[in-house]
Amino acid sequence: MKRFLTFVILGPMFGFGVLLVIGWPISSIGTLVLPLLIVLLIPPMALCALIDFFTDSIRAWERLIVMAVSGFATTMVTLFIFAPALKSAHMGILLFGLCGAIPAVVCSMLVNKNSRNVRTR
Repeated sequence: MKRFLTFVILGPMFGFGVLLVIGWPISSIGTLVLPLLIVLLIPPMALCALIDFFTDSIRAWERLIVMAVSGFATTMVTLFIFAPALKSAHMGILLFGLCGAIPAVVCSMLVNKNSRNVRTR
């Protein structure tokens, strides 16, 4: 339960921080971007929590790579499902995938920071 709540609550907030850092022009539409981003990132982060649960037995660096790829892929699929007009947009839309990849990695590190002490591998 801690894993799911970490991904679903903190993931969209980290995603908004990533969106601010990569420099999208949100100065005029900042009040609309946060709720939209939270709605768009909840399903991918929930799927990433499930993937992180099933990859708990692999090594830490492998899990982080899996989480980055799954965060990017699920965010892009969610974006293209909810905003199909963006399919013809320029390559800059791929930066939106970082709003899912980076939070998935950070949330996975937060949830599994003590897992080395638990496993005897």
